Parts: sequence; C-alpha cells; structure tokens
Amino acid sequence: MIKIQRFIKQVAAHPWIHRWVRLGFAAKGTLYLVIGLIAARAAAGTQGRVAGTYQALVKIKAQPLGKFLLCILAVGLAGYVLWRFIQATIDPEQTGKLNLKHVLQRVAYIISGVSYAGVAYTAIEIATGSTEDSDTIEDLTAELLEYQPLGVLFVCLAGIVVIGVGISYLYGAYTAASISEFKSAIMPSKLEDWAIRIGKLGMTARGVAFVLIGIFLVRAALLLNSDPAGGLVGILEILEQRPLGSLWLGLIAFGFIAYALYMLLAAWYRRFLTK
Repeated sequence: MIKIQRFIKQVAAHPWIHRWVRLGFAAKGTLYLVIGLIAARAAAGTQGRVAGTYQALVKIKAQPLGKFLLCILAVGLAGYVLWRFIQATIDPEQTGKLNLKHVLQRVAYIISGVSYAGVAYTAIEIATGSTEDSDTIEDLTAELLEYQPLGVLFVCLAGIVVIGVGISYLYGAYTAASISEFKSAIMPSKLEDWAIRIGKLGMTARGVAFVLIGIFLVRAALLLNSDPAGGLVGILEILEQRPLGSLWLGLIAFGFIAYALYMLLAAWYRRFLTK
C-alpha cells in the first residue's frame, strides 16, 4: 500500500502530468464558456434554447474541425479526471490530518472525477456519431423510481448529496479557499486579484446550479416523477420560464462565463503543491 501511494505521489509530481491537468482545466473552462454563451444568448432573446453539457458538446462538433476539437476536449478532461482521482487517493495538496471535512472533500473529488469521465466519454461518442440526444439524469431517475422504495431513497439521497456539493461550492466561493491556487511569483498581482474575484463569482453560479439540481432531484423522488430531474439544461429551462426568467438566466450565464475564464487562467497559472 505504501509503495502504491509513493508511486501515485511520483505521478502527481511529474511535470507532464501537470501539463495534462492544465489541458484539462482549459477543456473544462471551454465547456463552461460554451454553456454560458449559449445561455447568455437565450437570455438576450437571440438564441432559441439553453444548453447543458450534451448540447454544448454538439455545438462544438458543429464548428470547423469540431470532431478534432471534441477529441482534444476529451483528452484534456481525461487529465482532469486523473487529477481528481489523485486528489481523492492521496490529496497531494492537502496539509494537516485527515478529518471529516477532508474525507467529504475526497468524496467530492471522486464524484467530480466520475462526472467528467462521463463527459469525456460522451464527447468521444458525439465525435464518432455513436450517441443520440437524451437527458441522462432524467432517464436514470425514471429507471430508479421504478424500484420502490430503494430507488426512491437512492434518488432522494443523490439529490441531498448534490445539494451538499452545491453548498460546498457556495462556501468555497465565500472563503475563496480553493480559488487562490495561483503561482503568485509569475502572475501579475492585479490579474490574480481579478482571477480570484471571477473565480468566486463562477463558483457561486455553479453552487446555485448544483443546489437547484439537487432540489429537483429530491422533488422527483417525493413526487415519484422523473420530469423535474432534468440536470443542468432542465434547471436553465426552468429559470428561463420563471418570472424575470431572462434576468436569472443571464446572471447564471454570466457566472458560468466568469468560471470559464477562471478555469482558463488556472490552466496557465495554477500552482501544484505536490510533495
């Protein structure tokens, strides 16, 4: 076990792994940028529909060299997934003893890694034309709700976990604990200040989105109806249909764009405190 941990630490400290992870940050930022821009156009009335992850990937494919871009995106996200699993295994940047907070943080790393592994796989499927548009969360929820009462309980617990993740993002935005991870020695101080500000704004938008997704998952479980469990695109559509919907959608879009810019800055300036 010690040898395995030592090997993982060596992998985590390798410069090429850091370059791969930086590509992952850029890929994640690009994805949020596309989602945010589409949502902003919808809020302004110049775009018919909002987009979730799947629709954003389809939009990328429609661009010149779209299939190639999706493959690069998938490779980058694979690096991001690797880093999340490394963080969950040895948490190379964590100082201090392992406590409940750190355990929950590692669980969040695993959830994030699995989630973006799915996004990377979907990107490859779209690039090769081997998938069709569907709402994965809604479909999965519908299948689980058929198995009562365990399926209902599982969906409800999943919603609570997603709400918890959203709250953790909001708390992280408030404290900026996970945002000020830049190499100050090479990053201009004013740029770092702005990066932290837009990072907090972006984390807030993500936190709100996750909390809403979790709430609607719990609602789906209580109503025994998978319709409310629509994932990110479902939440954006619901916001758009509410009073002052364009305003709320615009705010979320602005937050996603801010988070995208933060991730792109992180791709270049993030520091790795591997030991």
